[in-house]
Amino acid sequence: MRLKTVVAADPKAALDEIRTSLGRDAVIVASQPLKDGRVRVTAAVDDEDPDLERVLEAPPPTAEAGWFRALADHHTIPATLHARLGPMTASPTESDPVALLGRALNATLHFAPPGGADPPGVLLSGPPGAGKTLTLAKLAARATLAGRRVRVVSTDVERAGGLEPLRALLAPLDLAPLAVPDAGSLDRPSRKGTDLTLIDTPAVNPYRAADIAHLSRLIERTALPPVLVLPAGYDPGDAAEIAGTYASLGSERLVATKLDVARRFGGLLAAADAGLALADAGIGPTVGQGLRPLTAHGLARLLLHGQLRGITQAGGERR
Repeated sequence: MRLKTVVAADPKAALDEIRTSLGRDAVIVASQPLKDGRVRVTAAVDDEDPDLERVLEAPPPTAEAGWFRALADHHTIPATLHARLGPMTASPTESDPVALLGRALNATLHFAPPGGADPPGVLLSGPPGAGKTLTLAKLAARATLAGRRVRVVSTDVERAGGLEPLRALLAPLDLAPLAVPDAGSLDRPSRKGTDLTLIDTPAVNPYRAADIAHLSRLIERTALPPVLVLPAGYDPGDAAEIAGTYASLGSERLVATKLDVARRFGGLLAAADAGLALADAGIGPTVGQGLRPLTAHGLARLLLHGQLRGITQAGGERR
């Protein structure tokens, strides 16, 4: 039922206004003369009874390309992200899955370089075995080739032999890491020309409070948001939780590593969906293979790798 109250000069004027708003089926339920000579009239009209069967029925499945359903199952793409990406993969005019998926990823996730434009410093952090030290060496090589003067600092000094892999990786660049035993000894990187400070940190167990507290001290001391280094192939739930923890610490960007030894990338998508921008990707186990920008189109090709032939054979969906 809908109600409407009007104040008019007389009952006829009030009724005309009510019928204009509610229709000719409106019923007067109250009428009251006012001291100034006008009249207040309240009318009601019944709404049509709802078709309860139709109201309560399950919504039709969201339209999406058949190849995307298979892709989402293969990579274990989280359901919430699947629901946002799926509708963007069905198009009456576009049949190229790479183009469709690339646009969907670009509209849904964020893509950015690991430290913005020429940052004064980069603080790398990540779980054990993420490839953080190798990633730092690759960043150092890229910055050196770009003509920047690089300073490498390592706070990973308590672990036995912690500095040796980094020293070996930096030797061809004629760089040597500076060992800093604790957060209190760190200097806040300052911008001097093209100088770049790269900070290596101990591996972080994201489920251990002491590790998170130590990382927080490093962040506070350097005033640098940590760049999360995360291997591809992680379980999506774990990846999302780790990325969420880093986002709460101020992290904005993610570098993906070990793409060459992973075949399922739902974890990478889950981490990005937790709020981190996808930056670079490590494409090999050596410094020389470097890092490559992780773009929406490149990520689409990575996700579809090995399936494009099947999509073409199944129905000519790729032109």
